[in-house]
Amino acid sequence: MTPTTQTDPFSATLQALWGLLLADKGFAALCRPGNQVRFDDAQDRQPLKPQTQAADLPEVIIMPGAGTSTAGVTSSSHRIVKNWTIQIDTGDQRFAQILAPLQFRVFAVLANSVDVLPGCDFVKKLRLMTDQDILVTGNEQQVPRGWRLVAGVMTELWLPRTGGL
Repeated sequence: MTPTTQTDPFSATLQALWGLLLADKGFAALCRPGNQVRFDDAQDRQPLKPQTQAADLPEVIIMPGAGTSTAGVTSSSHRIVKNWTIQIDTGDQRFAQILAPLQFRVFAVLANSVDVLPGCDFVKKLRLMTDQDILVTGNEQQVPRGWRLVAGVMTELWLPRTGGL
């Protein structure tokens, strides 16, 4: 995996979210590197696999989502609230053995971060906002039946008003 070299705050935040999760030994042990769908890989134009195999699971994806911005919220800064989705597909219907341990590691990592996202001093808030368990029963061609976690994460970015954009 070759992360982007861009210094925009959104790419930096995405890389830092991955870094935060993967720094947790419990999470890293449950999610193999080949099962991480990374949208910050400069060499992979299509990180989503056309068909998911059993060896590809559990699969973890961090996706950017909606947000809001307030330009000039103070005399010296802009504020952007950027939401992210952490999606984990297990392809397995055993909740307690497969999804629950991963789900708890995501919660623990975000709860223990206490608004700190390493390498992103501009991120002033980091919160797990929503957490939904879904039993996928649909298209076996793309994602096998099993539990899916969809966790909503909110980041609040504060950027300097002058010279910082």
